[in-house]
Amino acid sequence: VDRLVPVWASDPLESVAAVRRIYDGLGHEILNERVGLDIADEMAAWIEQTLGL
Repeated sequence: VDRLVPVWASDPLESVAAVRRIYDGLGHEILNERVGLDIADEMAAWIEQTLGL
């Protein structure tokens, strides 16, 4: 559970190129979690797809 930033804080980003993913049970620094490398891979794939790389 992210105790620093509430989920609703990302609402304004829905109008830009974005994908909202909520990872239940993870803290604020999701890349430092046990599944951090998997999440980084997802992020890299999204960036490549969005930029057409």
